[in-house]
Amino acid sequence: MKRQLMHVSVAFAVQTFAFVFASASYAVPMHVNFTLTVDAVDQAPLPDCAGGPFVQTFGCNNAIGDTYAGSFIVDDSILAGDGLLEGIPVSDFFLQVGDVIWSQNPVPNNQFAGFRGLDLFAPGPGLIVSGGALVDLAGGVFGPSDIPFVDFFGGFVGVTNRFAANDGLTALQGCLAIGVGGSDCLAVPEPATFLLLFLGAAGWAMLPARKPRRQEQG
Repeated sequence: MKRQLMHVSVAFAVQTFAFVFASASYAVPMHVNFTLTVDAVDQAPLPDCAGGPFVQTFGCNNAIGDTYAGSFIVDDSILAGDGLLEGIPVSDFFLQVGDVIWSQNPVPNNQFAGFRGLDLFAPGPGLIVSGGALVDLAGGVFGPSDIPFVDFFGGFVGVTNRFAANDGLTALQGCLAIGVGGSDCLAVPEPATFLLLFLGAAGWAMLPARKPRRQEQG
């Protein structure tokens, strides 16, 4: 009887070790780069667009064709399946648009207050995987009082690889490409795409209302 119990215990330990080892061997941190390329600008006038010591903005020189690079780290086990993944933690997220920075690490002028997946306060943006590759982002990243924010429109029907950013004064729209460079984003979207983006924005409006950021008096 003791020999049988020992045999079962050894077999269970071997199976557990194999499972843990297999999982750990696949769970490797993956560095993800993404590029935002602007193709629509609604610029606030001077001097408001310049911001100030208490108000970080995208600045006053926004133009179609501007590109902004972001990055984060996520476990590569996400690549095992296809579709929209929510609730996946990411680390070392960094994105800068003009003077606005969203970073999970301490940096000057950091505006990072959290992520949204398709819900508020997610541990990372929504991730869209297809064919064993990360191809798009959903949800977004937001700042104090929600503004400044960047929304990623992956996950909305018919809308892929699009973003919208707003600092409370200036609004930017454009294309999101996973990887370094934005060659896939150079074409201006068709009117139908703008309609879909409008419908997507209407969907975001169903979330708790964004609170406009108060500008502190200098």
